[in-house]
Amino acid sequence: MKSNTHPENYRLVAFKDMSNNDVFITKSTVETKETTKIDGVEYPLFKLEISRTSHPYYTGKSKLVDTAGRVDKFRSKYANFNQPVSGDSTASEEATEGLLLRHLLKRLLLRHLLKRLLLRHLLKRLLLRHLLKRLLLRHLLKRLLLRHLLKRLLLRHLLKRLLLRHLLKRLLLRHLLKRLLPNPQKKNLILKNPSFVFNNCIF
Repeated sequence: MKSNTHPENYRLVAFKDMSNNDVFITKSTVETKETTKIDGVEYPLFKLEISRTSHPYYTGKSKLVDTAGRVDKFRSKYANFNQPVSGDSTASEEATEGLLLRHLLKRLLLRHLLKRLLLRHLLKRLLLRHLLKRLLLRHLLKRLLLRHLLKRLLLRHLLKRLLLRHLLKRLLLRHLLKRLLPNPQKKNLILKNPSFVFNNCIF
């Protein structure tokens, strides 16, 4: 054989099957940090998940036991996971109380804002109703004032017409009196009953 063909870390290593704690020693270059003593000699230790002493093909058993101490690692890692620490429990309780208080404050603030918005909406509706009532009242007052003005104008027009008729009657009466002045009987008749002139058409 040629010399210096093997690596420098080629040495005797103890392999341990973690499912049944079987240990065997053989040469290997596997890297490991743990060591173990066998018969007073210290060997590098490498842990196996399965070996010929635990494999179902060699043993004829279909059930495999925990390999490489995974259950032990898991239990040791998460052993204190569900155990509350006194300081942590008080801190967690304070945190939950703080969150609950924040939630209640948010709900109260939301209710307050909703009440303010509802109050503003109601005030706007009341103000709108008030404005509509004022506009309606103004409209009615304008209509009444317009009717009053129309009545006054109509009354003035009627008075003017009556006054004009009266003046026309007086003018016509004067004219007739002037024409009938030589006849004293007709003059007296007209003076006593002015409508006689219009009824009988005396010219």
